[in-house]
Amino acid sequence: MLFIEYPKCSTCKKAKKYLEEHGIEFEDRHIVEENPTKEELAEWIRISGKPVKKFFNTSGMLYREQNIKDRLPQDKVEDLSFDSDTLSFTVSPVGQLTLQIVERDPCKSIKLATTNSPLPFNMWIQLVETAEEECKVKVTIGMDLNPFMKAMVQKPLQEGLEKMVDMLAVIGY
Repeated sequence: MLFIEYPKCSTCKKAKKYLEEHGIEFEDRHIVEENPTKEELAEWIRISGKPVKKFFNTSGMLYREQNIKDRLPQDKVEDLSFDSDTLSFTVSPVGQLTLQIVERDPCKSIKLATTNSPLPFNMWIQLVETAEEECKVKVTIGMDLNPFMKAMVQKPLQEGLEKMVDMLAVIGY
């Protein structure tokens, strides 16, 4: 059995102790020194039948250090909350927005749709691998607007998308 751990993690220590106490043989692998490959993760997720989120330590220091909420412009975005399927926030002057994932293609794309918005829209985030450790991000917004409204929101939406992509680019994956 392959046991992937971060040696300082208390949960990993408990799991390792359990395996040792019950005589279960395992191969130990330090997750920081030897990260799982894309192929390994995809296979483990497929076999487990569990949501992708279960494979990431969302309570760990590295996850918390990303501090996404602190990277948002506080004068524009407030009340940010999210889980594995939903993102909710307030944008000045638009108001409360809630986006829900409607389709996922792991490592390739995510499609979201508004469930609460004064201006209903869809958002499609595509990831295109350009090298082994690099990718490009393309964000597309689909929205039905009359020409007057389009003229009013086009520039702020473009600026908002650019800020969002800049924020995504600085997160260490």
